[in-house]
Amino acid sequence: MNSQLLKKFVLPLSLPLVASFFACSDNPSDSGNNLAGGPGSITTNGIVARVGGVPVSNASVSLHQVDYTVPEAKEEVMVVAVATTVTDSVGRFALTVPDSGEYRMTVSYDGSAYTKIVSHESYQALDSLEGVVDLSAIATLTGVADIPEGSKAVWVGVVGTDVLVRSDSNGVFFIPAIPANDTLQLYFMDDGYEEDLGRESVFLQPYEQVQYNYKTPVEIDSSVTDSSEVVADSLPKVSVLLQNGSPAAYATVALRSLDSVGEIRSVRSFMVVADKYADENGRFDMEWPKSGDYRLTVTSGSQSYSRVYSAEELKDVDSITLTTSVSYSSNVTLTADEDFAWVGVYGLDELVKTDASGAYVLPALPANDSLKVYFVHNDGTKPFVDWTVKTSKVSKSEKPSVLLYDFEEDDTRWYMSVDTLWKGSSFYKNGKADSSHKIADYLEADSSRGSTVFHGKYSVAFDPYAWVLLGTQFKETLNLSDLDSIAFYAKGDGNIRVTLENWENYDKGTKAASSRISLDSSWKRIVIKPSELCIDNDEKKDCKSTWERVKNGVRQIHFFPGCKDNCYLSPKNEVYVDDVKLYGVLF
Repeated sequence: MNSQLLKKFVLPLSLPLVASFFACSDNPSDSGNNLAGGPGSITTNGIVARVGGVPVSNASVSLHQVDYTVPEAKEEVMVVAVATTVTDSVGRFALTVPDSGEYRMTVSYDGSAYTKIVSHESYQALDSLEGVVDLSAIATLTGVADIPEGSKAVWVGVVGTDVLVRSDSNGVFFIPAIPANDTLQLYFMDDGYEEDLGRESVFLQPYEQVQYNYKTPVEIDSSVTDSSEVVADSLPKVSVLLQNGSPAAYATVALRSLDSVGEIRSVRSFMVVADKYADENGRFDMEWPKSGDYRLTVTSGSQSYSRVYSAEELKDVDSITLTTSVSYSSNVTLTADEDFAWVGVYGLDELVKTDASGAYVLPALPANDSLKVYFVHNDGTKPFVDWTVKTSKVSKSEKPSVLLYDFEEDDTRWYMSVDTLWKGSSFYKNGKADSSHKIADYLEADSSRGSTVFHGKYSVAFDPYAWVLLGTQFKETLNLSDLDSIAFYAKGDGNIRVTLENWENYDKGTKAASSRISLDSSWKRIVIKPSELCIDNDEKKDCKSTWERVKNGVRQIHFFPGCKDNCYLSPKNEVYVDDVKLYGVLF
């Protein structure tokens, strides 16, 4: 095994990676995998595992002998496949470390890991001081190794961990999860998992993506004066170049249909799984499809290329130049009873998890591209919402938004309603009280807006509990804690207020309402911040707590047109509404 490195590419991302290659076993004991010790503690203090300074529960912890290798050939991308123990509700764990020898302690949690060689004494010192271990983001490694005669591939593992992957027939392998900030050893085995082919040291930084060449250099016959003439006829068709113009040796190549999605519940923080790899000269050939549109993606370390082609256009692809990949972070709205969702990109294999607030990071995306991101509930299999992302030359973070209703056509999810006091509250159609309340009957073209808008004539009874409303109930109860603002256009001769509610009936329900906003004959854009949703169920104003009580479980948004002065003196009013949009949320 040659230790010379041909290429190394680094992507030092500064954003938190919300992804996971790690899991823990339901059974923390494992007598068959050479795990050292087991659940327990040599003191009563324990050690706290943290991510970003915050203790994490249910993190997986393993303790292996320092020279541990996986006992049998079985592909495993998780750093901790079988946990010795897991952290408790406050992030604390404890291990029993044997009196003699050295061991590798590894802690992993949702895309982050910590690993260190410990002895009985060093672990006890850390434990007795109520120590803390801070997990950092994992790194990834693509490599190529020699395949010995008689083998079809090689196995590559990380000493002291459960990681073990198999190369392809060209010796190219990919390790998607390696703990950072410690010197580790890779070990190489033949395809039969019998012959030890050697070891190589590696030290990676958090988020780092590297490409290493472990092949033995080929000796060039000095009698050949121009080797390019010898091999030119056998070179594959498409040439892949790095940003500096050099060949992208062993670059990953994948072709996907435009509607393809990643394997749900299989977290991947990289763009694609290889259909094939470029050769040592950065060239590849591929049998192109005869019809349809596809996304061709090529990656090499921290550089990538991705573009949509028709089948006809693919035939003419002869050269590709990679550019630096970027990351993208945002958030999506979770339902009130879920603690994460899945996030992926159509046409790529990348798939990550959000955190409990719906925040996520897609750590590796092609630059200067328009990508369609999809979201899947944690217990679902199909996307529940899409979001178009336009990447630039640099990584970026942005807030999402959702257009609830543009009133261009009828939407059966929206409704109109009036109180049940029977004192005169009503919507009017053609001058008569209307009890059908069909949204479609109240849509009309507006020349000043250049679009279709809602136009309703109404009366509100002279009673403090009288009302008319326009609104919708969401498909699910939503956590809108990330809501930045509610925006809409309105005009009329009365006023209007907005409420976000979790309403079932008068005995069971909460709401957060704005104050009444006066309207006039000109269209105006109205923006309401959550801090302005101060009115509670009892019509009491409490800006500190009203929204706090509602935000984690919102089912409806309602618009209540009202009378500007006195409903008794102005029995009929009219209101226009258009383009209702929520900022900071996506569902």
